[in-house]
Amino acid sequence: MTDHDDLYHRLYSHPKLVADLMRHFVHEPWVADLDFARMKRVNAKFHVRGIRKREGDLIWRIPTRSKTPLYLLTLLEFQSRSDRWMVVRIVVYICLLWLQLVHEKQIPRRGKLPPVFPVVIYNGDPPWLVPVRLHDLIGLPDDSPLWDFQPDGRFFLLDEGRFSPEELDQKDALSALLFRTGHCLTPEELPELAKKLFTWMKKHPDFEELRLSVADLLLQTLTTLGVKSPISQLLPIDLEDVPAMLQTRIDHWKKEKKREWFQEGKQAGEQKGEATMLTRQLRHRFGTVPDWASEKIAKADSPSLEEWGRRILDAPTLDSVFAGRS
Repeated sequence: MTDHDDLYHRLYSHPKLVADLMRHFVHEPWVADLDFARMKRVNAKFHVRGIRKREGDLIWRIPTRSKTPLYLLTLLEFQSRSDRWMVVRIVVYICLLWLQLVHEKQIPRRGKLPPVFPVVIYNGDPPWLVPVRLHDLIGLPDDSPLWDFQPDGRFFLLDEGRFSPEELDQKDALSALLFRTGHCLTPEELPELAKKLFTWMKKHPDFEELRLSVADLLLQTLTTLGVKSPISQLLPIDLEDVPAMLQTRIDHWKKEKKREWFQEGKQAGEQKGEATMLTRQLRHRFGTVPDWASEKIAKADSPSLEEWGRRILDAPTLDSVFAGRS
């Protein structure tokens, strides 16, 4: 599990954030019937006799408000990379979960298996283009009679990158702000997003315990975007200061980058001058400079240019100027 997946695991271990995700991103009529106030975490470590121990990400049992005795088991998986065989793993997790419920006698002998709603939250940069249905991975022609005997299954994909910033801004949801944070393109966006995150959380005190994890996500995103800073140096006691701390670090990073770019430009300029001078000296000594020599000069570093410049006076031929150094 990557650091990002671990953070999402921590965040979506909070029942209210799972409810936030379901209400704002799963546009199915049955979501309105779910009783999020009575949802409970289910053990995601599968210990079924005769089968090697396996572990999913997060599983929540969410009862319905209607009179039906069934409850929905929501299985959340977090992915940073597109996985062609993800739907196979999901089907395995579901079957292991059912087997464990049977083994633990949580289902009456003549009872039925509870429905499962598998959700994959994907935060990778390339769009998810591999199957979300098991049907699409089975090698049978559409008219084959064997389809009646094949297992089927699918998962609900939440591809964060498919949502535009405008779409996410229209949702009054913490998940929407988290998705935006995870897909920042430049560090400069983060301080304003941090303000929005903590303003939202201030209006929703039930999410107070997630503040540290949200701060960690912001700082991890800052590092991912190339602004390296130890979290211990950035994370203040008062989390309201995080946006300002982010801005301070970004301003410092910009100054460092400008210095680096200036030095690189200065070095490149000096190197270009050395290359031009060497070419002139070669022409003066040997006449026309062949293409192969011009290519070597264009690709050379400063030490090589300096050494070749020293050899010009004593070298009997143009080839001997470049001998022994790539």
